[in-house]
Amino acid sequence: MLSVFVAKKIMNNENEQKYAVVHIGGLDDCKFVLETLKSVDIDALLDVADKFGKKYANKGYYVVAVAEEQAEKAQIAIETQLRKNLNIDEMADSSDNLDKCLACGTQISENDTECPDCGISFA
Repeated sequence: MLSVFVAKKIMNNENEQKYAVVHIGGLDDCKFVLETLKSVDIDALLDVADKFGKKYANKGYYVVAVAEEQAEKAQIAIETQLRKNLNIDEMADSSDNLDKCLACGTQISENDTECPDCGISFA
């Protein structure tokens, strides 16, 4: 679930617009998220995460937020770009991956509960 807040109170925004947090992390990661959102014409805000509670204080985290109604589109855009950058295909749709251990690539049967080579558990 996304955190929703009124931006005027938290992020020193002029409007009382509801925003949803789509990313919390380091500055470089937040820049990646901002560029991704800009490429699909979604306006986003960046601010320090300290304002969101003690658990974020003094850790160097930042927050990227978008208008609440753009949150789902933003999440899809971020995931799509990450998959593209990491060359990740939809593994659930690929029958090639169903008979190989995802950790080491060893052939497995659909009845295996762990990899016979590396021992990773599938259960």
